[in-house]
Amino acid sequence: MMLHGAARLDAGLELTDLESRLVRPLRQVLSDEEVRDFGRAFREEASPRHAPQLFPDSTTTRAVTEGDSLDPRSSAG
Repeated sequence: MMLHGAARLDAGLELTDLESRLVRPLRQVLSDEEVRDFGRAFREEASPRHAPQLFPDSTTTRAVTEGDSLDPRSSAG
């Protein structure tokens, strides 16, 4: 979810409450550009070929426009 949040940040989308909490530590030690770079790398075309070995499908197949929230009733997408 943290990398998905970084990808949403790279796409210029507003982060959800959960994504903000997960990305915040990265933003404390890395520049915003570096955080966006991580998000971009996560979503690059080459990443999905290897992603199933590292990440569950639920994190690699969702569109970057779909957000994650602490509030299960939230429609973040």
